[in-house]
Amino acid sequence: MITFAIQVKIQSHVVKYLKKIAYNPTSLTIILGALLLLWQELQGSLSIWVQIFFAFGFVFFIGIPHRTLDIWLEQELFKRAGKVYKKWTFYVRYLLAIVLFGALWWYWPTGSVFLFLLITAWHIGESDLKSPQANNFLWTWTRYSYGMMIVLWIFLGHGSQASILWASITRQDMLMMQIWLMLTASKELIIGVICMITLLLLFLAQYRNPSEFTARKVISLVIILVLCEYLPLLPAMALYFGGWHAVNAFSDAHRYFLPEGRSTNSAFQLWLHAMPITLIAVVMTLGYAYFWAAFAKSMNPIPMMYLLVMCTTFPHQWLVGQINRDKIS
Repeated sequence: MITFAIQVKIQSHVVKYLKKIAYNPTSLTIILGALLLLWQELQGSLSIWVQIFFAFGFVFFIGIPHRTLDIWLEQELFKRAGKVYKKWTFYVRYLLAIVLFGALWWYWPTGSVFLFLLITAWHIGESDLKSPQANNFLWTWTRYSYGMMIVLWIFLGHGSQASILWASITRQDMLMMQIWLMLTASKELIIGVICMITLLLLFLAQYRNPSEFTARKVISLVIILVLCEYLPLLPAMALYFGGWHAVNAFSDAHRYFLPEGRSTNSAFQLWLHAMPITLIAVVMTLGYAYFWAAFAKSMNPIPMMYLLVMCTTFPHQWLVGQINRDKIS
């Protein structure tokens, strides 16, 4: 009886803890990041396969699902606006992005990288710093400064590793390498200045037009960024973009579809709803990996993965901007 009572008590604590994680999934991100960092300290380094497994776990479980919701989010957006939704416009926009960004990368790889980083910075700021004052000039600059801070923290903070990434994407473009070497030479100063500017803008924006910030969310973000600093570039990107950005974006999508007060099972059902398209993306990615390993090992696989991310970022960012404006209007 005593053993049974202990087991029941342990199970109840486990269930309670799992519920806490369900309501605050970034806590799981922090736990996984801390465990990976501990493993790195014990082993001395992380093998490339461990980094890939960690990164693609975030990509497949939350990164891709939060992007596959776009077509349903756009459909809901049109429905609320009382407009007729035509799915073909969604696909045309993605095809145009593929053609335009693919051509830009082919003819001017360095320009495509900097454009991608600028779009990513804006998207991060718009997603992380939500406020009723979306069209406020001060909040706009605050969001952009915040997004640049995150981009520089992750990529410039891993300067030498990022330089290998940019060299692969830009086909060893000398201009990109020269610019990046100049930036990495003063990375502490650049990151420090952008952090100071962002904090100043945040204080001013909050003073002029207060927005809600929870201490738990701020602390979680700081912990994740600190973990990113001590992990290699690949798991660091997975930790922030998957474990923070995509998780929060998925939660926002859930709240957009379902009013406050619904159970966490509804969010899980929404995740399951995104699984069919996610599995298709996973199968296509694995097929690409098999093709590369079997027939094209001499080909660099990184540019193709970069183009995939780049061509889906702009349509996704455009949709998020439309939804944020719809919430305010």
